[in-house]
Amino acid sequence: MVPVLIKQSMGTLLIACVWAGVGTTAEATRHSNRKRREKETCVQWVVSEKKRKRNLRVVGCIAKERAASLVQRRSLVRLLYCRQTTSEE
Repeated sequence: MVPVLIKQSMGTLLIACVWAGVGTTAEATRHSNRKRREKETCVQWVVSEKKRKRNLRVVGCIAKERAASLVQRRSLVRLLYCRQTTSEE
């Protein structure tokens, strides 16, 4: 796992562990084909939501470009923790 800065927004520094997204979770890659999936860089994180900052929830794997876009639109408030997912494919 390599910590990488995804986006700095409103003074909040968002750090993520990124890795080659081979065989990432089905939810994130359901609509993409295998070749694309193998090329994507994916991120898994746990975020605190805007109105319920104490309640953490798992968002799942997502391409880091999409994560940056979510941060820009303020859908993703704060990245608290992330980890690599392993694949048995």
